[in-house]
Amino acid sequence: MPVMEATQTAGTLRALARAVAVLGDGTPAAAAAQLAELDVEAAERGADALATAGILASGRPLRFAHPIARAAIYASMAPGERAIAHRRAVRVLAGIGAAPMAVVVHVCAVEPAGDPIVVDALIAAGRSALAAGAPR
Repeated sequence: MPVMEATQTAGTLRALARAVAVLGDGTPAAAAAQLAELDVEAAERGADALATAGILASGRPLRFAHPIARAAIYASMAPGERAIAHRRAVRVLAGIGAAPMAVVVHVCAVEPAGDPIVVDALIAAGRSALAAGAPR
């Protein structure tokens, strides 16, 4: 494998692992691909490679083989990088129609910045909680 191709593969795997670490176990491959800024086919191949390496579990949706792997990858991200990833996760999950409470988990991981999509996610989560009888 040429050096450039190997580097791109390592970067793809790193981006995908970080996306799954941010989104959490049970992540659809398409959502992880979008967060990692990969096409879905590259993410599918990357997920298979990470499973072969014992980092992700085999199968779909995507999940880590062990919680320690997720924690280590998540902790390896700089705080600003994590905040950016969580803010982007709000957009990705809202865009695919994820449950409001799944989206708001990522809202809680970022500082307020007046982002209208984040505000919309908070409103949707509040409405969902009220509809479910959980006003707090």
